[in-house]
Amino acid sequence: MAAQPHIVYDPPYGGQAIRAKSHRDAFARAAELLRSVTDADPDVPEALELQIFEPSPDESRGWLEPSVRTAEARLGPGHRRRWATGTLDLHLVGWRLERAAIAPLLELLEEVDPRERTTYGPVSLRAWYSFRWIDPDTRLVLPGQDEGDRAHPPQATSTLHVTLERRPSAILDGRFPFAAPDAHAAAYVRRVMAVAPFSLSSARFRLWVPTRKKSDLGYAIRRIDAPWLEDPGPGPSPGRV
Repeated sequence: MAAQPHIVYDPPYGGQAIRAKSHRDAFARAAELLRSVTDADPDVPEALELQIFEPSPDESRGWLEPSVRTAEARLGPGHRRRWATGTLDLHLVGWRLERAAIAPLLELLEEVDPRERTTYGPVSLRAWYSFRWIDPDTRLVLPGQDEGDRAHPPQATSTLHVTLERRPSAILDGRFPFAAPDAHAAAYVRRVMAVAPFSLSSARFRLWVPTRKKSDLGYAIRRIDAPWLEDPGPGPSPGRV
């Protein structure tokens, strides 16, 4: 099957902030998106990583050892690694789990969070999801998301990377199976925007068109005129999308 054009949401570098009162609130907002319009199970991410950041030399370290011990009691020994270099080498202790329930990690995140003011961290829980978009009415996967519909198999799915920390955020690499930014596509994307935990800017959507020219992506990327997502206002319902 030949690769098909599709619409891609190009997230800003570093992701987008999730406005929330707590880690749990931030997760609940991300979970609403996943439950409403994707086939992912928000309660069991593909991967999870709990991170405890070591304080800078001039910051209090009294909380670090108790937090690490608490995490190790639940998850076993963590992996200490350098995550930044420069004038100072910065380290964290991490625990990575594959296909694990997120609920116990949310509880553990609260337990190990020292509520200290630190330059980095002090704690973080990261969750990775891979999914396909669904019709929110029928719960069926939208057509056009098979590996044969893309230039490369990994492009068949979309991904969401959620980071729960002092300032929670998420990165959405959204691949929407619509060949053109028409009213049908816009109606669906507006439904996604209604449940997204952050604003989806119309200026960040691109149309990926298959190309025969040499390209690692296999596509030429075209800008989409911003007005395409404007709500048409009162009128007949667009129905299921």
